[in-house]
Amino acid sequence: MTYQNDQAYTLSLSGTPWRSDRLPVTTLRYDALLSPQMHYCYGLKEAIADDVCRAPIVSVIDNEHWTVTTEQDGTTHHDSLASLLSHDGLRYEMVLENPLFVDHMLSLSVNELNRRRRRYADAGGLVIVSSIAHAKYIQAELQKMTNEMVCIITSEDLGCQGKLKRYRESRQKWLVTVGMVTEGTDIPRLQVCCHLSRICTELHFRQVLGRVLRRRGNCDANTAVLFIPAQPDLVTFANRLQCEVPDAVVIERPKLTTTQTMGVSLSSTLPLPPFEQASNRVSDGGNVDDRVSVIYSTVLQTQFLSSTNTVSSSVVSVSAYGKYKEEVLRYI
Repeated sequence: MTYQNDQAYTLSLSGTPWRSDRLPVTTLRYDALLSPQMHYCYGLKEAIADDVCRAPIVSVIDNEHWTVTTEQDGTTHHDSLASLLSHDGLRYEMVLENPLFVDHMLSLSVNELNRRRRRYADAGGLVIVSSIAHAKYIQAELQKMTNEMVCIITSEDLGCQGKLKRYRESRQKWLVTVGMVTEGTDIPRLQVCCHLSRICTELHFRQVLGRVLRRRGNCDANTAVLFIPAQPDLVTFANRLQCEVPDAVVIERPKLTTTQTMGVSLSSTLPLPPFEQASNRVSDGGNVDDRVSVIYSTVLQTQFLSSTNTVSSSVVSVSAYGKYKEEVLRYI
């Protein structure tokens, strides 16, 4: 801080000028209330106006019928993911490993990327996941959905930088990674991101969102889409974007509509362990408001048996059935 105090001005280059551990950022000055003091801030609003960044669209995905089965309490019902996650002994990872919910998230992301590639032929999609095993499962699911090869990059890859370079310069659709692309990697053709990571800090959320916001000029897409589960912290971070883009409408609730039935096909001969054996497909639809869309899809009940290394052994299963809900937050 001594060096900084000797300077007339400090230019701090960061899209995330805070730390998850709440310690001060060394290039910023703070007042008595520990609020950063800046003479000028060039943020997301200015970057969108200058065609440097795309305007973010955050799609929050939830289900209105969740059930949890435990050894002690039997089966309990929840009408939202927030309510589900308040259940004792249930971890967020269990939702991220639920094949039906994950396939619904992926299907929405695939549909969005396919729509965009009709105009931007090299548009890419990114999926941020929780572990190497999770990444391999997501890769397999995406390849089944798209019938195309999916690039996967993890810490196991000795040549990960070369794989990133090849993906950046190609027209391949999907990139799956645990955390190799969250900061410092520039792949401007990325326009769609699906957040399936267990990390729910604001720093990580902004880093993930930033991967799909960089524009390549006026002829490039001016919006990007981030799909997130309705995990309460992630929803809070999405709503905070309104502070940076004041014209944003955070939540509107048009009349809810029911759309097509989602088919579910589960093998009758194989068990359903983590990251295996799920093959449902989703067709998106519904009435879309100018700023907010709410989409419901009827689904069949399924169960996901947890592994003891990811969740308390008292939780036997989690089920999602009924209607999915999508709230789209547009910051334009």
